[in-house]
Amino acid sequence: MLIKGRKRSPLRLSHNTYKMIVQYFILNVLLATIATAAVVDTEPPVFTDCPKDIMIDDNTITDNIRINWKRPTATDNSGVPPSVTSNRQAGALFPVPSSFEVLYKAIDAAGNEATCTFRITLKRTYTTYMKKIALIDKLQAIGNQGNLFLMALVIKVNVLN
Repeated sequence: MLIKGRKRSPLRLSHNTYKMIVQYFILNVLLATIATAAVVDTEPPVFTDCPKDIMIDDNTITDNIRINWKRPTATDNSGVPPSVTSNRQAGALFPVPSSFEVLYKAIDAAGNEATCTFRITLKRTYTTYMKKIALIDKLQAIGNQGNLFLMALVIKVNVLN
């Protein structure tokens, strides 16, 4: 329909109506952007049951002993189990005497890290018997002259005990 030579828009909207439509679209775009924004995980995994330090006085004559411990567990706030690595494994042989730090490291999907550390200390406790064996070994290394002294020493030690 024409009004005196003027073309009329099929959709005639007031300035306020255009303003409301623009505000509606801007609000929806902002809400959609906020709703799809990525959540950034900054919280590291958490270890439970991290072992306490282990100290063993070994009175055997072995060079290595097998040490076991309960492996610590790690959880993450994302619900996905983190990757866990360790520099030492439970049940491994350890030399006596020695001292080692055991390190467990957990890394979640976002790259956050947590650690659990404890120390294993292995000491050699020399018993009287072990001291006798060490002395016998030293004397045997000397040779025949040591053997005569060794026999006299063994007899004397046995008489005293």
